[in-house]
Amino acid sequence: MSGPNKRQKTSSYKSSWEETYCFFDVKGKCVCLLRGASVAFTKKHNMEHHFQTNHGTFATNYPKNSEIRKKKVCELKSKLSVQQSVFVRPLSKSKNASTALFKIAHLLAKKKKPFQDNDTVLRRIEAIADDMQSQLKSDVKTCELFSLQFDESMDISDTSQLAVIIRTVFNNFTVKKELLKIMLLKERM
Repeated sequence: MSGPNKRQKTSSYKSSWEETYCFFDVKGKCVCLLRGASVAFTKKHNMEHHFQTNHGTFATNYPKNSEIRKKKVCELKSKLSVQQSVFVRPLSKSKNASTALFKIAHLLAKKKKPFQDNDTVLRRIEAIADDMQSQLKSDVKTCELFSLQFDESMDISDTSQLAVIIRTVFNNFTVKKELLKIMLLKERM
């Protein structure tokens, strides 16, 4: 069998498709910048068909090879990057938390104190809490927009609690979500 294998990839992504068809390569998969959909096979025909079928008005509002179209595609790419970075952040936060725990354990071991030494651990926790609080205040001051989310739940002892979560949006479209406070709810009538 000297011919090409039918299952082999017959085409590869071309950067010119970004502006022409509003598709962007994300880890080997072509994703539509306008809808977030992806095509089954990376072929020019598939992207052209998707674009013409679903985004006819885009071509009239943003003419091909125009400056306005270039700006719109750049804006859509940055929005896609922000959406994807949301899924990456928790991993880096957990790595940072693990690193902090190892550093605390190392400090305790150097001073030959057990990890359960309440005074040392308590001081470290308070220092971390103070740092997080100052970072949160700074974020609230510098953000463009913010929203609050309230969630009521019951703990194991059937005590009602209110969680207050803040979501901040910055001028570069990055979004940060933090737990602001947990409050015990008591009957107030």
